[in-house]
Amino acid sequence: MGSKTNDKQNFLCRSCGKQFQNSYQYAGADPANKKLIYIMLLRNCGVRDIETILGVNCYNVLRSLKNSAQRLNNIAHSNHYLSIQINELWTYVGRQKDGKVWLLYAYSPKYNEIVVYVKGDRSAKTVDKLYQKLKQIEVEELCTNERPAFQKMLPIAKHKEGKEYTKHIEGVNTC
Repeated sequence: MGSKTNDKQNFLCRSCGKQFQNSYQYAGADPANKKLIYIMLLRNCGVRDIETILGVNCYNVLRSLKNSAQRLNNIAHSNHYLSIQINELWTYVGRQKDGKVWLLYAYSPKYNEIVVYVKGDRSAKTVDKLYQKLKQIEVEELCTNERPAFQKMLPIAKHKEGKEYTKHIEGVNTC
């Protein structure tokens, strides 16, 4: 079928007519690596770790994360949790001038999983969106740091505050 502009041989599938290359010049273009990026992100690997292990550019990893975020649905491991830890973290997605993106999420140390998450700011409104998702799951204890938005929106009977209750989720944030 000829060659690409990078002088790589171009092939044509006889059954579907799709053009393809036998090998990829850039590791980030390889569909197998794209699949591995998603798996590694789900297994809590950092962006820089994925970049080093797969030999792809960190922007490829971030683009994959951004493109897949709309399609991801968190499916909780259980419908009953004894204790959930809630925290927020921020990151830049895209360019720094576009601003910070805040993620609030609920984490289960027992199952080592993110149960639910929301994107927003650090306001009570965003905490309420997270809590509405948590209402669909039976949770006995909600552990947070001492942020006013958490104090305002979470039920007092289930809410525990303090660093001693959020040490696992704080460790996840630093990975």
